[in-house]
Amino acid sequence: MGFERLLGCVRRLFCADLTQASPDDTYLTYHDISLTNEDVDTLKNDWLTDNVGANGSAHSVSQANMFKTGQVPRARSHFTISNHQHHPPTTHLTEAEGGTHWSLLLVSVVDGVAFHYDSLPPGNRNEALRVAQKVSMILDRGFRFVQLDDSPVQENSSDCGVFVCLTMRHLLINRLLKACTSEKVSMSLGGKKVNASAGRREMVRIIDRFRKKKDHKSSRKWEPADSAQEDCTKTYNVDLQRLHNQCQHSRRTYSRSPISFQNGLKQNRIPAAYYRGGTSRGVIFQTKDLPLARADWAPIFLGVMGSPDSNGRQLDGLGGGISSLSKICVVGPSDRPGIDVEFTFVQVGVKSTDIDYSGNCGNLSSAIGPFAVDSGIIRPTCEYGDVTVRIYNTNTDKVIEATFPVHGGEALAHGDFAIDGVAGTAAKVKLDFIKPSGSKTGKMLPTGNVVDYFDGIRTTCVDVGNPSVFVSAEELGVSGTILPDETQNVPGLLDRLESIRQQATMKMGMASTPREVPASIPKICFVSQPSSHSLLSGEILDGDSVDVVVRAISVGQPHRALPITTSLSLAVAAKIQGSVVNQLVRASVEDKEELVIGHSSGKLVVGASIKADGEVEKASVYRTARRLMDGIIYWK
Repeated sequence: MGFERLLGCVRRLFCADLTQASPDDTYLTYHDISLTNEDVDTLKNDWLTDNVGANGSAHSVSQANMFKTGQVPRARSHFTISNHQHHPPTTHLTEAEGGTHWSLLLVSVVDGVAFHYDSLPPGNRNEALRVAQKVSMILDRGFRFVQLDDSPVQENSSDCGVFVCLTMRHLLINRLLKACTSEKVSMSLGGKKVNASAGRREMVRIIDRFRKKKDHKSSRKWEPADSAQEDCTKTYNVDLQRLHNQCQHSRRTYSRSPISFQNGLKQNRIPAAYYRGGTSRGVIFQTKDLPLARADWAPIFLGVMGSPDSNGRQLDGLGGGISSLSKICVVGPSDRPGIDVEFTFVQVGVKSTDIDYSGNCGNLSSAIGPFAVDSGIIRPTCEYGDVTVRIYNTNTDKVIEATFPVHGGEALAHGDFAIDGVAGTAAKVKLDFIKPSGSKTGKMLPTGNVVDYFDGIRTTCVDVGNPSVFVSAEELGVSGTILPDETQNVPGLLDRLESIRQQATMKMGMASTPREVPASIPKICFVSQPSSHSLLSGEILDGDSVDVVVRAISVGQPHRALPITTSLSLAVAAKIQGSVVNQLVRASVEDKEELVIGHSSGKLVVGASIKADGEVEKASVYRTARRLMDGIIYWK
């Protein structure tokens, strides 16, 4: 045995052709990876085999882990304790070395983000997404998937493996290992150039250096392979030790999110917050705490809200039994230019299992900016005073600017501003909906008409903030000032309104059949001229103090106030000559920028800035919002 090992060492060191080398003969072993002669030949001249790519990955990870720990680790990181994981997804695997395209997936466990770098976009995007989902399942936590579209692009069809190895090393050494403070680290590779030819030569030199080191150790002491590998990699400690010493005392500390998904009899737990926004309440999750796949959100949301509940009370969850109290928002940082945070609104059914992503909630939009500040997603521009947060709503692809006061770096709750439908006063939140027209249909008048007829009733459809449908209370044969409970008691009224809503939805191009019509949008309202009448509080609304009176139906139930996005459409409809709303508002409204709307709980003031060409530049409302609780929510 000793002679055979000596013979092999001599052959490798002096290239003596003592026996004919086979392409499958081992050229180098590194941790649990073996390189053959064929692997090295292809590295010099052609595409990278999986073995070469794995070797490059292991080498980069070893450098990174030596920097972190001061010693050589195993090539494979343990999922549950590593901060960052690198996974090279490949497509069309047919043989051991047959990966036809390599790309890099970097999973930041502590930040809850999976970054995908692909040198032939879109390439492995779907495969990378599936890998991220698998990692999410293993770790029991969600990851936000980010496709880095500015990744360097290869010039041929064979350099993808080289790009993966060089990109991985650059991110590890020049980005992640230098993150010695709490400052954010850019993971973009925009503008970075990759010299694939030089990269190949360097990889060959690294392999040969490791091989010579190992052979040198073997020729002297016949040491075990692991010892030889450790000695081969010690040289990298010298290069990284200075950086390690500089950063070891200032390195960030991370803690894993306390999310837990149980398969047995224990309850599930997940971080969340509970906010009032305007006249609505809802649970707010951070994107990073939810599963990567949206399809996996439904059981969580239903369990948290206590739906479905045939009694309509949601007593086993945080829902309140009506549409305005059965809402969820998912909020996270945004990589869109000029946007601070983005969020997705979810309307959860009360008696049903409906999970509706079709529209936005204007009331809960007022809670997104304060939540982003309170939860630390963004850092306010000042500790005391007014701040503006630019919010992107994924449901409508629209931007909302929220302006509100902060005190000591937190959203201020105390204030002297009151909104009807909410007891007491609070800090004012101004919402500016930027270019809100066509939120779902792409047009302010989605049917192309100012007036349509459905079931013989004149109808105006407007899409500003959310699509909305307006009809005249008089044409329906009901009083425009009836309250929600009375509305439910009018025989056939809700069924007639739902029939009109479904027909209008199909005419707007949002559905092909009644079964496809979303439950939450469009909202339908019946409108009447201003008049004095009783409110839900028992107080009397002075008809002279409002410009129009409206009653809204939301998810089949009479709304106890007015959805904010519906009020935006109403304010614009009031200025469209010949519309149902325009013919019922106070005549002086055309000369005012603001519209005062009367609803079941009081009044709402909405401002709409419309250009000469009819484009809605922005629409503004004032709300209040407050954090009610945050912590861990349990669901089963």
